[in-house]
Parts: sequence; structure tokens; C-alpha cells
Amino acid sequence: MPYVHGPTPPSGAEGVSERLVRPEPAAKTDPVQGQDRVEISEVARWKAKLAEIPAVRETLVAAIRAEIEAGSYETEDKIRIAAERLLAELREEGAL
Repeated sequence: MPYVHGPTPPSGAEGVSERLVRPEPAAKTDPVQGQDRVEISEVARWKAKLAEIPAVRETLVAAIRAEIEAGSYETEDKIRIAAERLLAELREEGAL
């Protein structure tokens, strides 16, 4: 059997102080100052708008890639460059 050594013998359970059981009521605060607030930055607003953009661009990119692979993708710049090269070649040959 364990022994407790000290100036007084061990006593039974002691009661809990009422102050520890019942905390003091919190002080009243101004309702406006006591509320949390969230601020969203301009960057976050733009990111949210970008997230709403539909995935139409992915479809367009896929279509253009397919045309490039098939060799049928043409733009105004490509046609203009080809026409200029053809004219330059015809001039060199003296056909124009």
C-alpha cells in the first residue's frame, strides 16, 4: 500500500470554487465594432471573373490545332505573305 508523506494526512475531495464554475459575464460590446469583416482584393475579384469565363477558348484552340495538323489552317496574314512571295517570284522570272 502506498504511503503519502507530508505534514498533514491526505484529505478527501474538495469542492470547486464557485468563481471557477461561473465565469463573469462578458462585457457588452458595440455591435458594429464586434463583427468580423472580410475584404476582397481587386486581384481576387478579377480571378473570380476569370473563373466564370466558359471553356470556349479550349474548343477554339482544339479546332485550330486540328486545322494546322490537316494543313488547312489559313489566316489573312498567311494568304498575304503567300501572295507577296508569288508576285516576287513572278517578277524575278519576268512574267510581270
